[in-house]
Amino acid sequence: MNGHGTLQRRRRHVALAGVTLALALLLAAATTGEPGSAQAPLVLKIATRAPFGSPEALHVEAFAHHIARSGSGLVEVRRFYDGALGEPAALLERVAEGTLQAVSVDLSDLARRSPAAEVLTAPGVFRDRRAALRALQRGLPDALGAMLEREGLVLGGFGRVDMEVWFSRARFEKPAAARGWRMAQPASEAERGLSEALGAQLLEVGLAQAPPMDDASGIELLSATPIAAVAAGLDRGASHVQLSDHALSASVFIYSKRWFEGLPEQLRKQLSPLPASIFEDARAAEMAMRDEILAALRARGVSVHAPGRAERRRFDRLYRSQSLARARATRPDGSRLLRAARGR
Repeated sequence: MNGHGTLQRRRRHVALAGVTLALALLLAAATTGEPGSAQAPLVLKIATRAPFGSPEALHVEAFAHHIARSGSGLVEVRRFYDGALGEPAALLERVAEGTLQAVSVDLSDLARRSPAAEVLTAPGVFRDRRAALRALQRGLPDALGAMLEREGLVLGGFGRVDMEVWFSRARFEKPAAARGWRMAQPASEAERGLSEALGAQLLEVGLAQAPPMDDASGIELLSATPIAAVAAGLDRGASHVQLSDHALSASVFIYSKRWFEGLPEQLRKQLSPLPASIFEDARAAEMAMRDEILAALRARGVSVHAPGRAERRRFDRLYRSQSLARARATRPDGSRLLRAARGR
């Protein structure tokens, strides 16, 4: 059994693994109501661009299970996947207006509406996933929540939490090595700042249209989570993966402030802040997917390595400068978020 075949099967079964867990959560949620209740349930509609069975969708299912269980059947959660109600920008606008109760979006999508949130996805803000998880449960929700409230939004909590790594054609052990390497057009100012600081050659198309690394004119360097890279086929042609964990990739649950403030106090407490414990199974499944993908890449002959101390130091200075630049560009909220993320 070769590594390439294993990885192809992994692509086919990523969604299946997610669907299996999601359906289990869905069936569990269906048994938690109170039959015979005369009171009509409160409807909570939550929408996401993520397809059913994806890591983000697993967290939406965990959220629905939590609400169904803690709400004693008084809340009916209706999930809309795969952009059924629109793209993230439109969904966030509807939530702010109060015509949609809740949304699950990537932090990067939230940042297009609330630019200061992009600080959280800048490189070097979190040392690793453990540090990110700790910050997302402590001081950071208060800082981000206060910012969103001014925009008619209420922060529920964070769902999936993963970290981006480097995929490259050649070994990427120091920032200077990337000078002249081809990268896709950045999707954010944080990505643009990092690619320009590396001296990369930017293609005229975004990542969705960029040729993969096995194309002669394709990208040569990519920052992405292993799950996202393999799901999109962007790992093809990569010879090296540096497990840098340099940038956060996460989803966030957001409610309509107008809708939220009209809820009973007890229900508001169940909705915000969302306890991290409700996402334990979904996060474990996501990390299992990541580990299997990395194992399949190794079996295919890809060099997968974690940077040593000296190698990490060479990148840390670059990462710090980029996170500080984004915080300054989005002051005062960006600076507050960066301080909260670093526990200051």
